[in-house]
Amino acid sequence: MRIQAPERRKNYRKDDGFERSLVFAKAIPESTGLLEKLNGFPSYAAFAQHLDEATREYYGTPRTAFVENAIKELDLLPKYFKDALRETKEKHLPSEAYGQDDRVFKFFFTLGFAGELATRYGISGWPVGAALTAAIDEFGHWIAHKGGYGNQEEKRMLEQVKHFFATYSQSKFQQITSGKMFDF
Repeated sequence: MRIQAPERRKNYRKDDGFERSLVFAKAIPESTGLLEKLNGFPSYAAFAQHLDEATREYYGTPRTAFVENAIKELDLLPKYFKDALRETKEKHLPSEAYGQDDRVFKFFFTLGFAGELATRYGISGWPVGAALTAAIDEFGHWIAHKGGYGNQEEKRMLEQVKHFFATYSQSKFQQITSGKMFDF
């Protein structure tokens, strides 16, 4: 999965900060290897058919197991989440992060946290730490596509003003008087 910057979408229109309030994610097959590797199947069709059959047989099973396990420790999860979020932010979110960066970090952290719970419950089959590491990596991709930490809307507004002056300085701001305060 890679983050897709909104301006790369078809029919994109900038709306002063709105597009940065949302997180756009786009799966890039070449980064996952899912369809490049046949995983022991003789053809793509056979692999796709296997995935289809497995999905039909097991769809929803992990969700049920996840909820059953989470209910058993329902009293502990909020504190566990809060503590893990604080520790992870201290390690991975720099001081120049803006409010928006913090909200999106929490979004990705929540995905990673759920993945780590699934691992702990024996559902995911992933190594401990893999889900959180992947989530933090994706947050890093989002930051890179956004243009870095901080208030990007303010930077973009200043860039637009600079561009306006550079483009129209001769035609819109040309001196038309003799330079005196009053020209009469």
